[in-house]
Amino acid sequence: KELLTLFYKNHSFFRAIVNIKTEFDSTDESCSIVFSIEEGKRSSIDSIEYKGLENISAELLEEVFVEPLISKGAPYEPPKAQSEIGRILDILVEHGYPRASFDKESSGAFHRASTNNFQLTIVFVPGQRYNFGDVSVQVEPPRDDITPELIIRHLDFEQGELYSKKKTISSERSLNRLDLFESVRIDHPRFSDTLTSTLIPTDIFVRPRDRHEISPELSVSDENNTFNLGLGLGYTNRNFLGDARLFTIRARVRAQSLL
Repeated sequence: KELLTLFYKNHSFFRAIVNIKTEFDSTDESCSIVFSIEEGKRSSIDSIEYKGLENISAELLEEVFVEPLISKGAPYEPPKAQSEIGRILDILVEHGYPRASFDKESSGAFHRASTNNFQLTIVFVPGQRYNFGDVSVQVEPPRDDITPELIIRHLDFEQGELYSKKKTISSERSLNRLDLFESVRIDHPRFSDTLTSTLIPTDIFVRPRDRHEISPELSVSDENNTFNLGLGLGYTNRNFLGDARLFTIRARVRAQSLL
């Protein structure tokens, strides 16, 4: 009963009534259950008011409202309203507002008993707008051929750009794809409540893989109905001639019909 009632509320039937009727049969020790549902009138959105976004740029404001998940006159469904809040927060975070938040205390869905509809007030606190600041690189253990310039060149953001969490994540993936490092971590540890500048510093920690790698190979097969044995040797140079180039060469030899 509780699940059905919640289901109807999540689909804008706030006056739905769920009744249960049970009938016991002692002969076969069974029980029949009948759910009787009175859906009532579906609630709609009479009005939506967004607050806290007055000071963001016109271009960003246009992006926020280009494809809203809720609109005036549509059925009021709480899960969709929550998704709309999350969508707008994601846009703010990706356009320089990493501290953007939803003001739950000042927001609300106000029910009008006369119409059974809702008036929505959604309040955001964008906070300060930030840009990417200085980048520091720590290579552990140090290697002369892996310089901060090489790592910074493969980032998806530049100093002075608007902060974007997605660009931080994609930059970490780009460095991992180079196959030069065992581990890569990009942090903003100095981004705290005490940060007075609008520039967010970036710390990058990398652990290089061995620059030179030799890998022996052994292969066995029954090609042509014979016993075949093969040996091979591979050599990999990571950061060959600089600029994160990867050089690999392999040599293989195989003996057939050993029997």
